[in-house]
Amino acid sequence: QELALSGERGQSIRVEYSNSNIVSYEYEKKNEDKGIYKRFINDNPHQDLTTGEQYYAQRVIIQKVSHSYVSGTDLVDINLDGNGEGLLYEKGKKYTLTWEKKDGTTTYYYEEGSPVELEWGTTWVQITKSL
Repeated sequence: QELALSGERGQSIRVEYSNSNIVSYEYEKKNEDKGIYKRFINDNPHQDLTTGEQYYAQRVIIQKVSHSYVSGTDLVDINLDGNGEGLLYEKGKKYTLTWEKKDGTTTYYYEEGSPVELEWGTTWVQITKSL
């Protein structure tokens, strides 16, 4: 299914969890309607240790969720229940999303309300506390 929505340019993605933990993706167009987002960790290709191949995905979702510290510890409690905002990067474009987790299943929706249908290929979901 072709997206009827018009997304803005989404060639590069960068998620900074800390100064020493930065995940990024760069879009590489394969043909007119397909491409991949190559994954990097701290600006180095994120590679499979066995094959040496760089990890990639056909789409990346950035899902904003609430985070809080567990009292008296350095542990972070990440709340994946409820609903929130997000971004979808697919085919070199960026789309604004909302998400909802109901009955154990997370569903993503485009800004205008229609559900996101995840097509062929790999999807990486990056959980963050801000967009």
